[in-house]
Order: sequence, then structure tokens, then C-alpha cells
Amino acid sequence: RPVRTASRPRAPLPAVRPPAPRASDDARPSEWTPCVVIAASTGGPAALLSLVSDLPADLPASIVIVQHMPAAYTGAFAAALAARAPLPVREAVDGEWLRRGVVYVNPGAQHLTLAPGGRVVLHAPPTRDGQCPSADLAMMSVARRAGARSVGVVLSGMGHDGAAGVRAIHRAGGVVIVQDEATSIVWGMPKAAVDTGVVDEVVALDEIASALERHIRDRLVRAGEAQRAV
Repeated sequence: RPVRTASRPRAPLPAVRPPAPRASDDARPSEWTPCVVIAASTGGPAALLSLVSDLPADLPASIVIVQHMPAAYTGAFAAALAARAPLPVREAVDGEWLRRGVVYVNPGAQHLTLAPGGRVVLHAPPTRDGQCPSADLAMMSVARRAGARSVGVVLSGMGHDGAAGVRAIHRAGGVVIVQDEATSIVWGMPKAAVDTGVVDEVVALDEIASALERHIRDRLVRAGEAQRAV
């Protein structure tokens, strides 16, 4: 058996404080975190796989993807995006806070809106009328919560979902970016957004990530200047 040696009683160890949480681990998002909503339908999955792979790993924004897709497939699609993206990607969960530097995929068959402070609210529509998930509803909610820090992106797709949403983002002082016709599989949703007259940029798919980063960082600079001026 090991030999025990006599020793003086040790002083009690000081209490160890847990490490302070990192900004990305905060329960609530930063007041100035920009929020991006990306709308897509037909041709959207391929466009999104390309777009997320181009995003910088330190993008200071939360991103919500509204892809018209059945509920059975959005979880697998989020995993496919996560395998390509330098940012974490996951299917959105009801009640969680949107966090900076995370990409959220709107679950199929549920609308996504934001409660005050940036908490995700998922809800199934009472009827099957209209598009679900709806990019318009997500964009209008983000415009209401994030204001001038909101960014709307419309990618390839049929129909006009996103047109009302980009109007709301524009009215809130946010930015609207649309995929151009040449790189869209279907230029229905992008054209409907362009026809609103509120689009800031129409760019090729491989230019959207850089346009997003430029506008997001510009919004943060402006928000910081406004805060310092108060």
C-alpha cells in the first residue's frame, strides 16, 4: 500500500469562477447583430450550396435561409450546407435565440418569425393556402426586429415569394440583394423582387457573398458610429 506522510492541513482552495462565455455563446444576440434572410425556391439548393461555401468564417451576422422544401428534407439539407460552409449551419429550433455567425435553415411546413430580442418562433399555418415556409413572413419579421440591420437576399425560384419581404426590409432601412438572371435557374422570384423597385444590387451568384459581407460590415460601422454619437 502507498505510504501516507503527515502534512499540515491545507488552506481551502479559492472558489474557481467558470470562464466568461464567449460572445457566440451568449443567450441573447448582440443588439447590433445584423440579420440576413435568404429566400430561394426552384434552383435554390444548388445556389445555396455555392453561396454558403463562399461566406467568410467570421461573418458578423446571423443568417436565416428560407428554401421552399418539404419538411422531410430540410434537416438533411441543413446538414449538406454545413458540410460546405465555414460557418455552423443547423435547422432552426422554436424558442432559440439567433446568434451571430450561425446559419439557420427554416424547417419545412413551418413559418419562421422573430420575437423581440431575436428569439425564433416557428408556427404551422392554419391552412395550406400560400407558400410555406414563407420568405415574405420571415423578411417582414426580421425587418421589424432588426430594422436597418436587416438584409434580404432573393435567389433563384418560381413565383413571387420575397417581394413583399424586400419591400419591408427597404422601408426599415435595410439592404436588398438579388441574384441576376444569367446565373438563376428560374428568374421568377428574383424578377418579382427587382420589379418592386427597392433592390440595391443585382449580382451574379458568385458575387453575392462578397456583397453581403460588404453591406453587413458597413451596417456595423454605421451602428457603432450612431451609438457613439448618443
